[in-house]
Amino acid sequence: SGRHFNTERLDSGVTKQFDDKVLVYIKPPVLPFRSDHNPMVCLRGSGYSFKKVEKHLINSSDINLAELEKGNDKLYTAWWYESSETQTGSQLQWRKQAVLDQQHFFLVNITCETREELLITLEKLLNQKISIIT
Repeated sequence: SGRHFNTERLDSGVTKQFDDKVLVYIKPPVLPFRSDHNPMVCLRGSGYSFKKVEKHLINSSDINLAELEKGNDKLYTAWWYESSETQTGSQLQWRKQAVLDQQHFFLVNITCETREELLITLEKLLNQKISIIT
C-alpha cells in the first residue's frame, strides 16, 4: 500500500493514526455490557451532526458509513468492531461474540475529507485486520 501513518497513543488507551488524508482511531476493547465509545456519540460531542448513516458491505464486512457536518465542513466517516476473528458493524453481533466466544473487540473509526478516499482506505485497512497491527 505504501501509506505511512503517524501513530500516537492517547492517555485513554486509544491509538490515533493519521496522515494528510486519513484519520484513524482504534479504541481498546470494552466489556460487552459497557459503553463502546460509539462515534455517533463521540463525534456529536465535538459538534458534528450525522447525515446519511448507512450500512455498507466491503470485503464481506458489514460496516457503518456516515457523512458528518459541522457548519460548512463535511467529512466522511466509517466504523466497525474488530476482533482477531471478526469484523462487524453490528453492536449486537460484537457484544454476542464477546460474551459467547470471549473475543475482544476493538472499535475502529476512520474519517476522511471525501467519500472516495474513505472507500479506498477502508478496503485496504479491512484487508489488514487493523486491530492486530496496533
